[in-house]
Amino acid sequence: MVTGFTVREKVIEDKFQHNELKKFKVIARRNRLFGLWVAEQLEYDEAQTESLAYKLMLSYLDDPSSQNLLDYATRELAKNNIVFSAYQLKKELEYFDKEAVQQMRK
Repeated sequence: MVTGFTVREKVIEDKFQHNELKKFKVIARRNRLFGLWVAEQLEYDEAQTESLAYKLMLSYLDDPSSQNLLDYATRELAKNNIVFSAYQLKKELEYFDKEAVQQMRK
């Protein structure tokens, strides 16, 4: 028997699931945009750029913190004698977070 409580519970669960999926998509997009930016700094060709952007987009699955993303970018940039402070990289990531939210609203 379906009760009002059961229906309400289902609605809440569906909304939670929808919000989590949206959050995941925003983070994946942010990571991709950040990866494209890092690749641009490294002057990668198109194939290298896509590879890096894809790798960073999926990095959330391995470690949901943004610190691994920043650490990876720092290492890749340093290998090529390109130096950004942790603050600068974090600001770029924050910019792409806002950009990803905007893109998902369209």
